[in-house]
Amino acid sequence: MSMSLSAPGAPKTLFIEITTECNLRCRQCHMWLSHEASDTLNTVEKLGLVKQFAQMAPTGGVVLTGGEPFTKPEEVFALSELCRALGLLSVVNTNGTTIKEGQIPRVLAEGPRHLVISLDSHRAALHDYVRGVAGSFDTTIRFIDAVLDGRQRVATDVRIYLSGILFDRNISECISYIEFARKLGVDGITFQMLDRTFWLQGKVDKFFQRHWFADPEAAKATIDEIADRYETDPFLLLDRYDLYSMKAYIDHPLSLPDAVCGAHERNLVVDMHGKVQLCAYMTELSGGRSLGNVREMPLLDIWKSEFADHMRPVMAACTRPCGMLNCNRKAAELSREWQA
Repeated sequence: MSMSLSAPGAPKTLFIEITTECNLRCRQCHMWLSHEASDTLNTVEKLGLVKQFAQMAPTGGVVLTGGEPFTKPEEVFALSELCRALGLLSVVNTNGTTIKEGQIPRVLAEGPRHLVISLDSHRAALHDYVRGVAGSFDTTIRFIDAVLDGRQRVATDVRIYLSGILFDRNISECISYIEFARKLGVDGITFQMLDRTFWLQGKVDKFFQRHWFADPEAAKATIDEIADRYETDPFLLLDRYDLYSMKAYIDHPLSLPDAVCGAHERNLVVDMHGKVQLCAYMTELSGGRSLGNVREMPLLDIWKSEFADHMRPVMAACTRPCGMLNCNRKAAELSREWQA
């Protein structure tokens, strides 16, 4: 008998890791130091995951992550086209530096419905510093302009958002950056707080230590100003709860005072080897164990497994700061634009 889990209790978001490789050299992420193995999931296998997920969550969303997903453009287009056909919202997180201008019509016609583009500052030098490659700001802005220009020429429901990381060198300029983004013509902007370096290589997290907030009170005052100014402005894809959580994180960077993470209730995260977790950090709580592998078990069986049921209350009580990430934070699923 076929089964649909569209009722509450079904996952809401499937994250598919396209690759861990990246063309940039971001200082807060060391994924670019990785090399993809030859036995990782292929495009056909990932298309199968989308079909399984559509049976579980017919109105859910599929997020394509990396590394830089558009280093594999054909795979991104294949997955997003299938999502469109199945009525799933498709989202890609991209640095906006790999797509050529001639590919823009295809991005708008076949690509994900939501493009979330990383941009950490309206100042080129600061963005390039974070991303580790000179000229990356200019390349990303050209991509944004080209997509916006292309969108004016065709009927499309593609939405374009910016996402930036807040740290000691840009938080005081946050309002100027928001207004810069508005003038660009994008549909909205979101932020996440500086987290520990992803896939840290080495024993010392130099970037985090160097750029955590030297003046926490000033940083929190800026967040209050943002809340007061943009509370009713849909351009900022953060609500007061999100901003309150950010202030709590500034005060408690090692362990949050409240469990703000909701990943265990809604997420399925599949890495490029087929391993499934409820969030990208779940194995830190599970003794290194994943929920299963999609090459061995269907997604539905993994979602409903005894081990998944065991991990959900463990994760519900978790106060680790990774709960602050947009993909994990409880309020993220209530985003006005995500529900649009």
